[in-house]
Formats: sequence, structure tokens, C-alpha cells
Amino acid sequence: MKAVGLAVAGWVGRRPRYPAMSTALPFLLAFGGFALAAQPELPLPKCYIPLAELAGTCKGALVATLVSVSGPDVGPPGASDFLSHWKVVRTLRGKYPSDAELSFRVQTFPGKKREREPTIGQTYILISYDTNPRQVAYIFEHTPEKLREVQQLLTANPK
Repeated sequence: MKAVGLAVAGWVGRRPRYPAMSTALPFLLAFGGFALAAQPELPLPKCYIPLAELAGTCKGALVATLVSVSGPDVGPPGASDFLSHWKVVRTLRGKYPSDAELSFRVQTFPGKKREREPTIGQTYILISYDTNPRQVAYIFEHTPEKLREVQQLLTANPK
């Protein structure tokens, strides 16, 4: 930080070509650069099939804690595939061992459809695809409200 302070002090002492930068640059360097703007939180991974429709055909649904993630592997254009290890807390549909290896896909491009990876150590509600119980279609934050919503969809559309 001392070297940065000296560099900024040396830069501020000169006559700036762009006067507004004489104030902005030291501020940006001192307070974290351009990362000051509030970034909206990206959504968790989800598929193109509406949840109400997938609830009737999905092979599995569970509440699980993310233990580890390997990857990313190359997915379709604009997406990355991940292999993950989950500690199953509760099975809502299907059969899963207490430790399950599941794959999920995260959309990385274009920016408007970008998603975030789930966080290791967090508990989530997972919904699988209709053809493969080991491939996660939806990942939701584990909240009592979301769990009730998913359970209602699953019971309204029994497999």
C-alpha cells in the first residue's frame, strides 16, 4: 500500500491531462477500484423447462449440502458443466445414497443469462431432469418457503 501511495502522490503532483482523473484515480486505488458498484447477485442454475412442468416428470428431487465441485468441463456454447459431491439431507423424490455425485450446468454467457455456481458448504434444493436423476436441472436456495413450494409441485404432479 505504501508503494501505491507513493505512486499516487507522485502522479497527483503532476499537472493532469484530464483534471477529473486527478481526483478519481487516487479514490479508485484507495477504495478498491471499479468494484465499488453494487453487483446484483447472479441466479443459481436452472434449466429451460418450466419448474411446474418438470415437477411432474423429474426423476429426483432432494435437499442436499454441497461438499465439493470438480470442473469446470466444457459444456454447450456459453455454459460449463460441473461434477459435484453432495451430502443428502432429505430425498423428496427418487432414490439417492447419503453421498451423491451429481452433475450440473452453469450458464456463463451471454451476460443477461449468466448464473452463479452454488457455494460449498451450503444446503440447496435440487431437482433432476426427467431422463437422468444424476443431472441437476434446478438448484434453489434452501428456505422453508421454497421447500414448501417444491413439495407442493411434487405432490400435485406425482411420478
